[in-house]
Amino acid sequence: MKLIDFKNINEIIPPSAATIGFFDGLHKGHKFLLNQLVKYASSKELKSMVITFGEHPNKFLQSQPTKKLLTTFDEKIEILSELNIDYCVVLDFTQEISKLSAADFMRLIHTKLSVDLLFVGYDHRFGHNRLETFDDYKKYGNDIGMQVIQIQPFIMGKGLDVSSSKIRHLIEHGNIETANNLLGYNYFFSARVVHGLQIGSTIGFPTANLKLPSQDKVMPIQGAYYVNITFENNVYDAMMNIGYNPTRGSSTEKDPVKTIEVNIFEFSENIYDNILKISFFNKIRDEIKFTSMECLKQQLIQDKQQCYAFRNQKRI
Repeated sequence: MKLIDFKNINEIIPPSAATIGFFDGLHKGHKFLLNQLVKYASSKELKSMVITFGEHPNKFLQSQPTKKLLTTFDEKIEILSELNIDYCVVLDFTQEISKLSAADFMRLIHTKLSVDLLFVGYDHRFGHNRLETFDDYKKYGNDIGMQVIQIQPFIMGKGLDVSSSKIRHLIEHGNIETANNLLGYNYFFSARVVHGLQIGSTIGFPTANLKLPSQDKVMPIQGAYYVNITFENNVYDAMMNIGYNPTRGSSTEKDPVKTIEVNIFEFSENIYDNILKISFFNKIRDEIKFTSMECLKQQLIQDKQQCYAFRNQKRI
């Protein structure tokens, strides 16, 4: 996949079939659309193209709340690169772009990006007022020589619809298994290992303390989770705690400090300052304030056993 910055195009792009969107999370619904795009483009001897944005448009629309993201820009590009797409064009959502009508935007991408065919999601709207329907897009396309095709919604079993908003809500409330099912992969983030208080080592559960990822990234609610850790292309089972360490009293109600700690099973390497990829499987339990460190230790023993039980289930 070739990555192109829209404001610095310095090549002639061949006739293409394209779709437009932010594609946060690149979930099963997105991939359904993109797979159809790739197949149709190939059948028409066109290049396949994704037109997306470097940052979420809501950041520039004062009337809209800023959303937490399922994928950072780099993560999104990494996933897109695995989908056999020929071009990914990145637009800056500027005031100028935000004021374009749908018809003007379609003319722009037809002229500058050689888009001859536009794939539109069943509920996707673009353009300044976002009031036009698919029939309007089709009419504008006929006027400029662009075919417009609408893709029907991707519905999973039992009528479960798939959307980035739904997945964000699931993750924020710790419903990891359902979120992963809608994503089509395990929700993940990357974080750097930093120095902590090393209290876990005193009770037989040494932890790697992680620097919180981007504040724009969706994080699960505080609690204990079964996760996998990827380090230097090796994958390890682990359990992670996200929260405020109520047992240790490392923060106060007036000044809470959220921490992320991970106990990696059967692992003893020094990994300070390294980047780990954390993939979520299940929430084990809510965060608990224990009466003693010994009570915490006994709970961690149970948590680890539950993680192994989850691991054995996923291998069946």
